[in-house]
Amino acid sequence: MENPIQLALKHTLHTPPYTPPSSVLDEEHSVLGPPDLSLILNDEDQLQPNPQQLETATQKCREYWYRLTAMAMLQRHNGILPASANPRNMLGRVPAIRKDLRSTYTSHLGSSPSKALCVQAFSTWRVTDNTSCGLVKEEKKIPELLQIGTRVPIPYTFGGDSFRRWIGTTCEERDMPSYLGILALGWCYILSAHLVEGQGEDAKMIYTSSKATRYHQETEHAHAPAIAVDIGEVGEDVARWWAAILAPGEGWKAIVSRRDDGEYLAPWSVSGEDTHCVGIKWRRNMSVPEDFTGSTPSSRKAFELLAQFSLLHNLGSQFPVALAMAMTFPTHNYHATVVHLPIPAETRGEEENTLPKSIIPEWITMNEELPFYMSLSCNPEVVMSSLCGMFWEADVTCNLVSPWLHPILNEVPNGKGIVETPGLYYEILAIICGLRRPQISALFLGATASGLMPTILRRIRRGRPPLDAHAFPWTGCPQSFMDIPGSGPYICEGSGDKVRRADVWRLLYLPPVVEDELYYNSRPFTPWAPFGNSSAQNCVFRVASHLHCARHHLEYQHWNWELMDGSIIEDQGFDKASVQCFHEAGSSKIELITTAGFPKIQLNQEASQEASLDIFRWVMVNGEGVPPEEVYKDKWVQVEDDSDEESDAVNDNNSVISDVQQNGLEEWLDRVNEAVPDKFGCDRW
Repeated sequence: MENPIQLALKHTLHTPPYTPPSSVLDEEHSVLGPPDLSLILNDEDQLQPNPQQLETATQKCREYWYRLTAMAMLQRHNGILPASANPRNMLGRVPAIRKDLRSTYTSHLGSSPSKALCVQAFSTWRVTDNTSCGLVKEEKKIPELLQIGTRVPIPYTFGGDSFRRWIGTTCEERDMPSYLGILALGWCYILSAHLVEGQGEDAKMIYTSSKATRYHQETEHAHAPAIAVDIGEVGEDVARWWAAILAPGEGWKAIVSRRDDGEYLAPWSVSGEDTHCVGIKWRRNMSVPEDFTGSTPSSRKAFELLAQFSLLHNLGSQFPVALAMAMTFPTHNYHATVVHLPIPAETRGEEENTLPKSIIPEWITMNEELPFYMSLSCNPEVVMSSLCGMFWEADVTCNLVSPWLHPILNEVPNGKGIVETPGLYYEILAIICGLRRPQISALFLGATASGLMPTILRRIRRGRPPLDAHAFPWTGCPQSFMDIPGSGPYICEGSGDKVRRADVWRLLYLPPVVEDELYYNSRPFTPWAPFGNSSAQNCVFRVASHLHCARHHLEYQHWNWELMDGSIIEDQGFDKASVQCFHEAGSSKIELITTAGFPKIQLNQEASQEASLDIFRWVMVNGEGVPPEEVYKDKWVQVEDDSDEESDAVNDNNSVISDVQQNGLEEWLDRVNEAVPDKFGCDRW
């Protein structure tokens, strides 16, 4: 039997490069959408599926993920869509970071062993269809901390397995040498310099004494570094910059602020931990005067240098994907993981006297829009929530999370032709993201190339990935059933008094006009919807009072920055017209490719159990008591959860901290709540 890779590649001999399916599909083509698991469960009080229901659900999910994997393999061979490598698609309502922000705080964030320098901001949300109700507060404010500094640089190494050869897009040469790691380090400098240029007098960019090995081709014919990066025909200033970018340890420092406890560096500051000898080779440009200053270039000048390097080597889509890679570096710091970059290729020499080329206009636009990318990058919670959100599906309820995730997390990585190739599974997941969540495709490619994938999979595997309410409006990609307003009347048609539990949870989260000391100010800590229906007579007043209302939903309005003069600026975000709703029909349908050859591994129910416990516990601890429904007597929601996140700090093969340093989400939320100025009137989320 042919394995999935053979089938996918065989298909390419008779198939043109993949194009997105149109809204009206050719009847001759089969289409593949996420499986509809709703018809499998027919008892609204039976939380745990029976063996037959599990087998049916697992088989449907296998069909979906297996065939999606084959489609990803086809794109890996033919090239991804050009739009998949465009980071601009991730900028939905992302605000642009400002220079004159008022308050900063120092705190430990996430698992990072070092302190972070943060700015406080908040978002404004408004309840829709509230004109005739009057039972909910019109607005809700949600605070957020954005990291703009770190005490220590982020460690990186050249040793990543993914994208050691760049797969390319359908519009360019494919299977190219990977320069992603080199470009990402250059982008880290650009982002850092841009941030420093907007700070106070204490902020500055400096070179350190650490330099990459420099191999001058015209005068040195021996002692070349193990990996020599050809930077072309340049002047001494340019060569000095590249020597800092590829230096062991810290080649440059971006000092954002000096405080009593020390210096805070830009959140993209890096330190190489490599044993690889990476150096530069270059030829002197005789047309450049010998006026070497030794000063660090501005962010704009550094962008021009990096763009010219990309044009010199015809890197194409690697240039924007490398920006997405650099954007994930603060998330590595938040989770205390080492960045693993693809080993750079031995670069080919170019002809002498190569004239500078015109920088691609789309690249210039990307540089001009850096403040938007910086805001997203400075919020590791939103980044991780978005990346984990690739695995979420609207129609998958809490008790079917295990059969939904099992094929892609446990069986696909062991497929023939995949398990034998280091890094291939992660590349497949990155391409699948482009099919399921095209808006964040470039971000997922960047996360894969920077070595963040083990952390993503670890966080999603237990059915309780990290969530951030701002992820959906900022990127346009839903993360949770709470992002979806639902549709139709609250009372299920033809049922008389049945209300979908997902709608009950949504109504409970609406801000009340009068505070009632119940614990619904924060969202559930799992994205998976509760299954089944509740009886209207079992609904508390918070819910029952809205059952005949037009459908309510908390909708993101804008971001708020507090400036040095005390004023508050409303930021509508990059694209005010960005999608703010998501239909419950699931992800876009995808052209089907038949495949086979994955091992059948026994299903583990841990993810479903953890997701079910979390989602029902959100109601059980609210202060109103346990609803009188049989589902609340199930042992899945009676189990004492002693482990919480303790295992999340381990089993991560690039973690650099111990269990003791793992900070819980609740502790972080407490710190944020304490940091919110009273005049904001912000709620916890």
